[in-house]
Order: sequence, then structure tokens, then C-alpha cells
Amino acid sequence: MSKKNKFTITLSAALLIGTSALADTSLDIRFAGALEYAEDGTLFVGDNYNGAIYAFEMPAVASDAQIMPRSIPNIDTKIAESETTFKVRGSGPMPPLPRDVAKGEIALSTLAIMDMEFYEGELFVADVATDNFLSSLRRIAYPFDGTQSITNVDMYHITHDQYESRAPIRAMSVQNIDGKPQLVAAYTCSPIVLVPLEDLTDGARISAKTIMDYGNGQPLDMIPFEMQGQSMLFVTNDSRSPQVIPVAGLNNAKVVTHEDFDRGGKLDLHPVMPYGPIGKAVMFDGMSMHMAPVGDGFFASITRDLYTGSLNLDTNPTFFPNRIHNMKAEFDFPQYDFAATRLE
Repeated sequence: MSKKNKFTITLSAALLIGTSALADTSLDIRFAGALEYAEDGTLFVGDNYNGAIYAFEMPAVASDAQIMPRSIPNIDTKIAESETTFKVRGSGPMPPLPRDVAKGEIALSTLAIMDMEFYEGELFVADVATDNFLSSLRRIAYPFDGTQSITNVDMYHITHDQYESRAPIRAMSVQNIDGKPQLVAAYTCSPIVLVPLEDLTDGARISAKTIMDYGNGQPLDMIPFEMQGQSMLFVTNDSRSPQVIPVAGLNNAKVVTHEDFDRGGKLDLHPVMPYGPIGKAVMFDGMSMHMAPVGDGFFASITRDLYTGSLNLDTNPTFFPNRIHNMKAEFDFPQYDFAATRLE
């Protein structure tokens, strides 16, 4: 790729100041994290370690070949590893557990760029500013001109029963809700909120509108797609099955605050959980680490296999966005005859 086609906007360590320049120097991506495509094919790559966003102008290449399902096993061995180095979480009088110590080895910069969404000439970036621990949403015009709008966002978290200002948005998508463009965003443990784009003004501090909560777990991806003529969101999570959410079901959704619930945390078995227009769970064998649309009618998933532990790259059709690779059912026996079992 020609260097003249590479643009970058760099952010300070606290992600407060943006500058831009045509990048005529050699590329120095240290961590390819959040990815986002614009309609014209421009690829945005978020680098948490450098505190930068790179834009690559990808030439359009026509292909006559039909995209077919495929699998690439052990994709993690084909990708270079990135090093990581948070305060040990432990709580109470007991010594921290190994899992708590492990969290202490993760760098704060891993929250620098959580997700990106390109919409009508602007790149929306979700992050946590590590100097003041405020969750932020940034609007950056593209092509980059060195300016950005920064809005601090908090939200009421049903599961935790508290207002949170430092929890990062994990996945998001711009959708037309209640007649205007709004950001549909998912947080850890796992509330879904709405943020009208008109509220995202520079220097503002706003509260997102909490409308749903799945309970424990960490959302990974939120993918818009069409199914049976309806706009849908496919939301993956590291601790539960993916959810398919009809976008139309988010219209007129009740916005909740602490006044709508009894005090106290709420685990998955609490009577109010899950809360809101939650959509439907989809059976998915293994755990999708990340998922993205590919071609017309497919999702590509980097999936951890339940039995072997291998990390594979699979494609799955959107009309049946399930993954049933390890399931053994009637249809899989060599003696199975569809014609013989069909009911008239």
C-alpha cells in the first residue's frame, strides 16, 4: 500500500488532544484493536498502545467469486502477539486470587480505543480517558483535520445498581431510533443504552439512556444486518449466547433510572433480569471472540472451539446465524434419510 494513502490521527495518552498529518513515515502500528469500515471502503484501525487511529484507503476490487463458508483453524498462531501490562482488583480481607493478580498485569491503555463506528462522514470512537477515568465518545470528521468533539458519558447500570462514569462502551452501532439517529451501545455486565447523536457535543457531560440489561458478561461486537426484511443487531458476548435484537423493538423503549428498581446488585437469577426488549438468544457452539459481516449474507467469526480450545475463523450465514459445529443430532447419523422421515 502506498504511504500517501495512509492517514492518521494521534491522541494523547489520556486521549484528550487530537492532531493529524499525512503520514509519510513508516507505519508503526503496535496494536490493531478496534476496526471499522466506511462506506467507501476506508479501513480505520485503532491502536491503543500508540493512542492513534489510522485510516487506510482500500481500493475497490470487484470479485466474481461467490463467498462460501470456510474455516481457518488456529488463527491465533497466524497473528503476532501483543504484550500487555490495572491495579490488582481483589476485594475484602482475603489475599487476591490468581485471577485478580492477572488483571493487575493489563495496561490501562487497553481501554484507549474500545470501538469505532463510521456514520455519514464521521468516525465515532468509544474510549476511557485514563487521566480522569471518564468514559468518552468522540466525533472525528474524516478526512482527519486535527479536530475532534469529546463528550463524557455516564449511565445507570441496572445490574450494578449505580451510575457509572468510567465503564467503557464495548460495542456500538448507529441506528434510526424514535425518528432520529442514535448510538446503540453495549457495556460490560451488560446494559444496552441509547445516545442521540445530537447530544454528542464538545465538552458536554451526558447520561446515556439505559433501556436494557442482560446481566453478567462482556459484549464484544454489535453487527447490523438484515433478516426477513427487518433491520437487526447481532450482539456477541464473552459469557452468554449471541443476541439478535430487532431495531424496530427499540422504538419507544422505556428509559430507566435508579428510581425504577429496588436497591442492590442484581445477578442473572434476579427476577428483573434480563430487563427490557432483549431480543432472542442464538445457539452458538463455542465462543465468538470477534465477529464481522462479510460479503452478502455471511458473518465471519473468530471462534474459540469448546472442545479443542483452538481459535478458528469461520463463516456463518446470516439467515441462520447459529454455529452448530460440534452438535450431534439426528441429521448427522449416516443412516438418516430426510425423505423417509418427512411428515406429510
